[in-house]
Amino acid sequence: MRLAIKAAAATCAAIILSASMASALTLKTGSTTCSISDLSGSTACEGAYDGNDSNQSLNGIFGLDNWSEIAKVDASSGTSGVLTTTAASGAETGTWTVSAGGYSAFGTIMAVLKGSDSFSAYLLGASDTAATSGTWSTASLINGQVKPGKPTKFGPGLSHFTLYGTGTPPTTVVPLPAGGVLLLTGLVGFGIARRRKAA
Repeated sequence: MRLAIKAAAATCAAIILSASMASALTLKTGSTTCSISDLSGSTACEGAYDGNDSNQSLNGIFGLDNWSEIAKVDASSGTSGVLTTTAASGAETGTWTVSAGGYSAFGTIMAVLKGSDSFSAYLLGASDTAATSGTWSTASLINGQVKPGKPTKFGPGLSHFTLYGTGTPPTTVVPLPAGGVLLLTGLVGFGIARRRKAA
């Protein structure tokens, strides 16, 4: 009986492990090729990953889970929701802008640049301090298939630019207004006067 329970537990563990490994992202070349200089305002990058960010789990990127799409421009230039991208000639470089309040529902922000059959993720950081505009480049994305013994090609045109957020927004401490301090001082003064009068 114990042997059957152990075997069932081992089978369940193997299934869970294989399912979690199946959703893991795969680096296109086996090592990181991205650079934070590819997206101004970024503080870290991961990739270039194989495939498309839109159809796979992004859990684990930058050690965080539950990434939700904020906005996606499905071309090298355009506007979608709070995000606007503009490409220079060739769609390999350009600018990006996020409208005011675009990050307000999230705690941490990341941008993804996708070109050809690879994408890289760029950490913009906490939503209250994350960059809201800058430049982008696909210079570190891989253009086409990686083949042993063949040189790797970089710099495809931008397929899409996507913003993701996760976590809850940071809370800000609201200072007590000066009138509140004055009111408290007055109440304390009345309390002292009342005690003196009663004594």
